[in-house]
Formats: sequence, C-alpha cells, structure tokens
Amino acid sequence: MKVAETFALSYEALKGYDDETAARCLKDAEAIWNEQLAKDNRKAGPFNSLPSDWGAAVALLKITGKDEY
Repeated sequence: MKVAETFALSYEALKGYDDETAARCLKDAEAIWNEQLAKDNRKAGPFNSLPSDWGAAVALLKITGKDEY
C-alpha cells in the first residue's frame, strides 16, 4: 500500500501545477488500493485495514472524502 500512498501524496503535490499528472496519480492510487484489497480478499473499511494500509487510507480519505477509506 506504500505505492498507493505515494501516488496519493503525489496528487497533492502536483495539483495546481500539473493537473493532468495529478489526476492520473489519484486514479492510480485508488486502483492500487482496490487491487490490493481484492488480492488480499479484504473489504475496505477501518476494521478491515492493516497498519500498513493506514498511510494510504488517510491520504486517500483526505483527498477524496470517500468513506470507503
């Protein structure tokens, strides 16, 4: 999930400077998040997350506002 976290934080850094790349970073961060959960056969949510998920979850929650993180 560190890669998802890195892409999410890259979105924040690039937003307003290179919006196209920022949007791609956010899209990729969410895709990685969902693929990893599917691979591990887990559902999103605070009670299903591992400590290694928390950085990505916090970044994606802050950026998107979606409750799934």
